[in-house]
Amino acid sequence: MQATGNTIIPLMFEPFGRLLVKGRRETAAVGEIRANALEQHTRILHALESGDPAQARQAMAAHLAQTADDLRTHVIAKHPVE
Repeated sequence: MQATGNTIIPLMFEPFGRLLVKGRRETAAVGEIRANALEQHTRILHALESGDPAQARQAMAAHLAQTADDLRTHVIAKHPVE
């Protein structure tokens, strides 16, 4: 988060640090989530390299949608909130 160059971002996320680490460990343990993330990150990189803002926005939106689906399917469904 410090790589953003924005001094506010790390401060905003500091209180969530442990939760973010726990969440990353949980999602990284699922092979399908790792494969989806790699595919989506590759698409984002190619879109950024193309210099096409619309393609980059679409790639990022697709990644966020895939991430939400992965969380629902592989994490939330296994740990329902009571």
